[in-house]
Amino acid sequence: MKRNSKRNKIFNLNNFIYLCCTVISFLYLSKMAEPSLGARWIMLNLLAIVLPFITIGKAYFSGKSGEFKLSRMQILIIILAIWFLISGLWSVNKANYIQEIINHLSIFLLILFISYYALNLDFKVLFRLLSLIVFALSLLGILQFYGLDFRFFQQAVPPASTFVNKNLATTTIALLFPLTYIQLLCMKNSKTWKILLSASCSITLAYLIAAGTRSAWLGTAISMIVLFIVVLIKSDLRKFLTRNNILHVFIAIIIAILLVSIGSTINKKPVSGRSLNDQIETMSTLLDSIDIHNSTNSINMRLIKWRNALEMFKANPLTGFGLGNFDANYPLFHNSGFEDRNYDSRLFIAELHNEPLQYLVETGLIGIVLISIFLLSIYVMLFRLLKTENHVFALIIFTGISTLIIDSFFNHSFHYPTAIFWFCLFSGMVISKYNQEFPKNLAHIKTRKILLPAMILFLILTVSVINISNRKYRSSVLYRKALIYDRAEQTIPAVQFVSQSVDAWQNWNVGQFHCARILARNYLLKKTNKNFQMAKEYNDSALKNMPFNYLLNLMKFKILLAGGTSDDLKALEKDIPLLQKIMPYSNIYDVYDLLQQYYEKTNNPEQALHFEFQKNKQAGDAYFEYGKFEKSLKYYKRLTEKFNVSEEIEERIEFLRAKKMSKID
Repeated sequence: MKRNSKRNKIFNLNNFIYLCCTVISFLYLSKMAEPSLGARWIMLNLLAIVLPFITIGKAYFSGKSGEFKLSRMQILIIILAIWFLISGLWSVNKANYIQEIINHLSIFLLILFISYYALNLDFKVLFRLLSLIVFALSLLGILQFYGLDFRFFQQAVPPASTFVNKNLATTTIALLFPLTYIQLLCMKNSKTWKILLSASCSITLAYLIAAGTRSAWLGTAISMIVLFIVVLIKSDLRKFLTRNNILHVFIAIIIAILLVSIGSTINKKPVSGRSLNDQIETMSTLLDSIDIHNSTNSINMRLIKWRNALEMFKANPLTGFGLGNFDANYPLFHNSGFEDRNYDSRLFIAELHNEPLQYLVETGLIGIVLISIFLLSIYVMLFRLLKTENHVFALIIFTGISTLIIDSFFNHSFHYPTAIFWFCLFSGMVISKYNQEFPKNLAHIKTRKILLPAMILFLILTVSVINISNRKYRSSVLYRKALIYDRAEQTIPAVQFVSQSVDAWQNWNVGQFHCARILARNYLLKKTNKNFQMAKEYNDSALKNMPFNYLLNLMKFKILLAGGTSDDLKALEKDIPLLQKIMPYSNIYDVYDLLQQYYEKTNNPEQALHFEFQKNKQAGDAYFEYGKFEKSLKYYKRLTEKFNVSEEIEERIEFLRAKKMSKID
């Protein structure tokens, strides 16, 4: 009876975790501004606080006493959390740092909690539940691939299941995919589960192929190859593989290929906008397509940003720029390694599409060394667990985490809340299982002494997180409404909702960025004193967190040029070198035109002429390099009407005129 009573006490928390596992995978709120991330992050933030609070509360009120054991890995997680926390001291973008630190502390708390609680989980039930979840998610994606793109799922890049973007979906599904085929390979006598796992394996693999996310393909392929090498090397693992099970996996693969072939035939114009053949072709010609001087495709865009990110690392190697601060500082380095012609401050890109490099830039050598030690320790634990009876458990988690890590070199896998949730669950389970099999602990603390203060701390944290989550949610809803009105060119409600959004949650740089943009445009359309004050206030607020953002600096110039005092205009002089340094290649003409207006307004005709010359010369040169000869000729002709030009420009004008005449002939 006592044993059953104990199991019943655990049962409710078990069910809660299993329910959370399901919800966090399927969660989709179409009314959220960022439905793929916003609601899932809120769910993860709440779980990281609520789960420990419930567990500590149960232990305290049940009158339990015992020892709290702290292993080396758990101490390492605490050190990591502290380092990430203090990185905000030197960060430029405080808003994004606050957003990121909330999310990362949630990650560390979840791993710590699961590392203590996971032994109470029924791994067999959990893994089978996850197999059904990945089956259902993949099935939704396959239906979208076949052309059934449901209105409720307003996908940005389908087929995307419930994740809005297919790259968000494939990261999570690739991480969970080993649950299907490894369980199937090691299954013993359950015919029902063999059928279910075979179906899950077929549908999941079909979706991974159909979605065409190359980083997920690479991660899945490499992790599967490594898995089979490990199985071949370790003879004690081969005995668990039967011919019948291998046949089931082989048939599942054949069915997956057939499903994709049929889908490609039925849906001639895939909802993803790019056919599967196109994706395969880009993979086959990958090395030939690499050209660092051409930043127009995704491969070259990544390579150029990675090269410039290395220059960022060299500028601040030990401590980095602070968590969540890559995007805020990148404008200073967008031409440092290679010229990033795709760089555009009108687009807000917070991720580098290379997680190890981004953490290196943001948290420095100290951060990346701590992260590397953590991941290597997980692998060491898994290899040691392979020697025990936990071989299936170790193989599944080893392959899943390997897929995620490989994907992270080309994506931002550790910024996807659902993928992170599963990573936390898997990592915590490994630590928990390892501590059980190889008990080597550093610290022993009497639990009754820490339970009450821990419960009070988590109660305060719970209230805080609920408050923050509510504010973030309200801010997102208001932000989405503002964007809808803005796109419909209904200025008054757009201004109203976007300012309310920022007021509800100031620590969100995307919201601040778009708020400043909408209010600046509103002022330039309706130049009233009230609109001027609002535009200036919110633009200044955004610039405190993003001082090197080109568009925000450009809007500051426009606002003050249109309605500022003489003192305001004089203060702009010191910002000119920064504006020129962070200027995107595509905005050369615009910024020099603005500087010409500035010097005209401040009665400096000599400098105004200088920038009038510069704007036409730079634009002419830029269009000449891009091969847009008619536009290039237009700007060069403007030069000759007012200025003396060099022989090189005269030769170019002759060349362009000849080109134009031959085109007419």
